[in-house]
Amino acid sequence: MTSEILYKQIKRVIIFLIGSSVVLVGCILFFTPGPAIVVIPIGLAILATEFIWAKKLLDKFKEKTLTFSKSAKDVININKLKKEIKLKAIGFVAFFVVLISLYLYFKN
Repeated sequence: MTSEILYKQIKRVIIFLIGSSVVLVGCILFFTPGPAIVVIPIGLAILATEFIWAKKLLDKFKEKTLTFSKSAKDVININKLKKEIKLKAIGFVAFFVVLISLYLYFKN
């Protein structure tokens, strides 16, 4: 075994240990207060420097996060739209209440 191959193997083992430790800390943070959603991808990014499976998992995580982000934006837009509709409806009702009040006031 040459020194270059040995160096690459040691590097892979060290990256594996560091990356899996960070992912493990991220998993623990799911159950304790902390930014698990940030820590786990950092661990996967460390692992992805040497392992294809971690790169694929990180890409899938990014894809799911993007989908979730778009869904959240859609919900926010729907909530804004509902709020605008409610405000317009209240304004519409208030306008007609004032009109009817004025009509009844001047009718007598």
